Amino acid sequence: MLFGALRAMELQIEASTDLARVAAVQRSLDRALTIHSSIATDSQSAATAPGAGEQNLLNALRAQLDFTWALEATAEVASITDSLRQPAAKYFESAEAVTCVRTPAARPRGRSPTSSRGARRSKPRYAMR
Repeated sequence: MLFGALRAMELQIEASTDLARVAAVQRSLDRALTIHSSIATDSQSAATAPGAGEQNLLNALRAQLDFTWALEATAEVASITDSLRQPAAKYFESAEAVTCVRTPAARPRGRSPTSSRGARRSKPRYAMR
């Protein structure tokens, strides 16, 4: 009788642990879906000029998925999350290609050599007499 009660308690603890792991994966996937929705919203609102925000969201999504894949999970949950790897890789590849195409070329910092404020003077400003 005592052995049966201990075994039942052990099974209940294992089930609780598995449930907690599944819940952690679900929360992580919910965060990834929220980030993905933000990316879609930002890309629709800024279709012509993406900012650093879209790239930051892509990086956050990648980090969230990496975190999800690193979570300890049951074999069933691991197979489900692992099935997301290839579609996620294709998504990131296409998103980065689109971002690179739409991102304006990097401009040099500082003033242009032709601007009036940045033009070089032929004489020093305070010439000695």
